Amino acid sequence: MQSLCMKRASLVQDQGLFKAAKAWQVLSTLAWPRSFDLEVYSTLPTVGMVDIFISHSWSCPSWMKFLAMCQYLNLDFAIKASGLTCSLAITLLVFRAGGLSAVSQASQGWLYGSVVCGPIAVFLGTYFLGHTWRHESFWFDRVCVNQAELGEKARTLQGIPAFVAHSQHMLVILDSSYFERLWCNYEVAVAAKTAKMVHLVPVWEPVCALGVLALGLVFALSYFGTEIEPRLHGDERTTLVWSMLMYYYLDWFQCFIVAIPLAYFCLEKLTRHKLMLDQMAAFELRCASCSLNSDREVIEQQIIDLFDEAFEPPVSVFFETIHEDGGSNHAGENKETLAPEEETLYPLVSRETMQVIRHVTSYPTPDEVMEQFNGYIRGSLREKVLGLLGREVDVSLKLCLVSCMPGFLLSLTFFLGCNGHQDCEASASALGYPSLPQYMLINALMDIIVSPTYVIILLPLALRIAYQVAGFSCWATSFWLRMLSLSSLTGTLIFAMNIFFGLWAGSFVVVIVNYSFSYLLWFLASSCTLFSSVWLLHADRARGVERARPVGFHVEGSRAAGAW
Repeated sequence: MQSLCMKRASLVQDQGLFKAAKAWQVLSTLAWPRSFDLEVYSTLPTVGMVDIFISHSWSCPSWMKFLAMCQYLNLDFAIKASGLTCSLAITLLVFRAGGLSAVSQASQGWLYGSVVCGPIAVFLGTYFLGHTWRHESFWFDRVCVNQAELGEKARTLQGIPAFVAHSQHMLVILDSSYFERLWCNYEVAVAAKTAKMVHLVPVWEPVCALGVLALGLVFALSYFGTEIEPRLHGDERTTLVWSMLMYYYLDWFQCFIVAIPLAYFCLEKLTRHKLMLDQMAAFELRCASCSLNSDREVIEQQIIDLFDEAFEPPVSVFFETIHEDGGSNHAGENKETLAPEEETLYPLVSRETMQVIRHVTSYPTPDEVMEQFNGYIRGSLREKVLGLLGREVDVSLKLCLVSCMPGFLLSLTFFLGCNGHQDCEASASALGYPSLPQYMLINALMDIIVSPTYVIILLPLALRIAYQVAGFSCWATSFWLRMLSLSSLTGTLIFAMNIFFGLWAGSFVVVIVNYSFSYLLWFLASSCTLFSSVWLLHADRARGVERARPVGFHVEGSRAAGAW
């Protein structure tokens, strides 16, 4: 493998074929698909190393690859930028009003624009354009390969092992056709052999994230100009709890309507994730598709060359000799013919000789090498993908944060705007709160803590329900039957969660307004239950990602047959 990459690296560098593109060049090509632009290609610099090698399937739609690249490059930056924008907006509002309780005197349009629309606009702008400030170099075949000149294109594609070996990372844009494409399998094979750090971005993840974000934004904007009244109906403890239950109450039909889009996204995520894992579990290199039949034999042979132990360079061992006078020297240190790194660069026998003597050696046959590679994809690689992406029922905490962003920002406007009332003092008195600090404290719990916690628990639970529904064979054949069943069950989950959160908030109101030790115990117990649920639903996936992250796709023991 090392000798092959070294030879091809020198070849493509001598001919100036190893090009590097910036992130904006890659994403502009995906955003506006067009014929190959030779002028852009001619401006790309020739390099000896790139930061990221992009592996993708040409059959995947360009817009989905564009979103996957935005997710990989810009998501963290977008979350931080929107959070900073929200913090600055609130700080300016408080400073301009002269106090926290005085912010409610601002107009509803000003509050919505500053706290809801502004941060979301910054999030979307950074999500789609944040890569313009990045300085990493990329190798992307649609930009860095001269598609107009077939001879140069063929020579460039022969250098793919060298390109991967001379990349810091590999980014895999994963869609349902990725492991069906022969070229994609070839690139994964090179990454496996060179132990590169591989980052996986499923194309369905940004689609789901942006879809849920859009639904949340529509929901948030529908509350514009309305007054939300968490009214306290008396000061008795049971009455206080009942007041919070009524505040969070939605009848079952309303919960069912809300659950329909959530059920759709859950089914889509489960279907695509399961398809990917099933494709890897049943992977067969010879069944992978290839646009040009002339490429198949060449690529399959190159994969065999990459993993054939017979052509690995020999291992050199230097022995130290201790003399009577206390001096020492290394055996072979005076040799002048070859430097040690040159001695170990090339195999001991030629390819032609090995074809003649292979049957009397212990080296695997080409068919056995291909089967070992199949086993690697079905086993080790699949396990690493599970570690990075999680199981079908796992959802990333970042996706949950993006999904709850509109609801959380809307809740901030309720808190800052005193539930749509201009005067917080008058609002607290009219809604039955004994004092303004108690009113603000209770609203802080209901509007700032409940909203994100609710979504962070709801999404993974809905996925687990969808997984159980999809497992029933009698429902697996009908999409609409699964949608109806899942929407009904998810609606029931939302209904039950609303009751639980109402009881949780009600116990907190009792502790603040009319203190009771038993209600304090209930509040603490329910708080432990909520945050334990968050931990249980997300901790396993987080630990799996941490376990997989430093390993990359490293293949240990490549000398031993079947070591993958």
